[in-house]
Amino acid sequence: MKRPSSLAHDTAALSRRHCLLALTSLGASPWLTACGASDGSAKIRLVNATQGVTQLSAYLDTDTLASAVTAAAASSYHGADPDTYTLGVRSTGSAVNSVEASLTLAKDSYTTVVTMGTQSSLTTTVYTESESSPSSGYAKLRLINGLQIGDAVDVYVTSTTTTALSSETAAISNVTESSTSAFRSITKGTYSLWVTGYGDKTDLRAYVASITLADQGIETLVLAPTHSAKLADIVRLPQQNTATTLANTLTRVRFVNAAASGTAATPAVDGSAATSSAIGGYGVSSYVQLTAGTRTVAFTAGGSSVSSSLTLSAGYDMTCALVLDSAGNLAIVSLTDDNFPATSSTKSKIRLVNLASAAGSAQLTYNGGSLLSDYTAARSASSYTSFTAGEYDFVVSASGGSSLTQASYTSAAQAVYSAFAFGSSAISKFTLLQDQ
Repeated sequence: MKRPSSLAHDTAALSRRHCLLALTSLGASPWLTACGASDGSAKIRLVNATQGVTQLSAYLDTDTLASAVTAAAASSYHGADPDTYTLGVRSTGSAVNSVEASLTLAKDSYTTVVTMGTQSSLTTTVYTESESSPSSGYAKLRLINGLQIGDAVDVYVTSTTTTALSSETAAISNVTESSTSAFRSITKGTYSLWVTGYGDKTDLRAYVASITLADQGIETLVLAPTHSAKLADIVRLPQQNTATTLANTLTRVRFVNAAASGTAATPAVDGSAATSSAIGGYGVSSYVQLTAGTRTVAFTAGGSSVSSSLTLSAGYDMTCALVLDSAGNLAIVSLTDDNFPATSSTKSKIRLVNLASAAGSAQLTYNGGSLLSDYTAARSASSYTSFTAGEYDFVVSASGGSSLTQASYTSAAQAVYSAFAFGSSAISKFTLLQDQ
């Protein structure tokens, strides 16, 4: 590690560093408080844009830079002496760093450390907050894509009255996983912000109804994973200023008609159609984006209808199914989906969704009897199981004796599947769907 050779310099630097730490522990801003030569201190902060690491901590050598930074959030700035350090980042509570790198902090500088990835594979993007100001009347905006499933994204900045993107042009385009876009100059003002999948204006990942870009403001936006495999929170990082989190307000929901094989069902949310067309008997819709919150979900099928007040959780993927209850009446069940791939690059992930109303509990096996999902009650789903990707015969069987097979089905590595069992007194349809 690089250090000045002068003992006097080392002693002074150590004294300043201890003073900075003491002031930070007291809640003071060390670069604004007289303490030795603190006027030239460097400022540094940590962003947790990871998937599934609920709290993140970071260190400069052995000094704490930030502690217990929650997902989709940023720490306040930490003051440090200009010097070269070993930057260490780890899950809070862990005894060892998950990632380490040499980091040089210059006098009067501002630095942001963005941590992305998963618990088993963390990475950092470090940048100095030194972008030059745009011309008067303009702001600068860029994006760091922290999503972890290989998706590139586009960013649209539109009038707040815009309700569709069909005629809009992306302000920032094709930002791939873990990469950082160039800055884009945008006329100052108040806008709506949309993040979509690359080239697909209907694939909405995040939406902010109103965001103000200040005159000559400089902003970096970081996409942070949510519990959904597609939806993202946004960490807003004004240059040399306080960070904020723009939490996702959407839920991805798919609708299932498990009530009958020959009757179509129409789902609605708060009285408005939820899908572009009715769902055929024993059918599954694609995911649609809906505003999160407590919503009235209803299905109409064969002249009958049923509704239920459901909580559509922001930043989640969910399945809402029309089913028959134990008495043969229409009912609605909701399930939370986990569409993140298995941690191993050679494995698939699967669960059983047993929607056969009166066939009893069901289990899912493959590879000549190997168990994937143990007996799962009707109108519920099993937990997810990882298994080596490949070609197999998948069998769903009910405690009542019925069973069906998906023969010679090839599962893809890193893909996520739901095995739907449909029927009434017996399993009469077995549908194996790739969820992402």
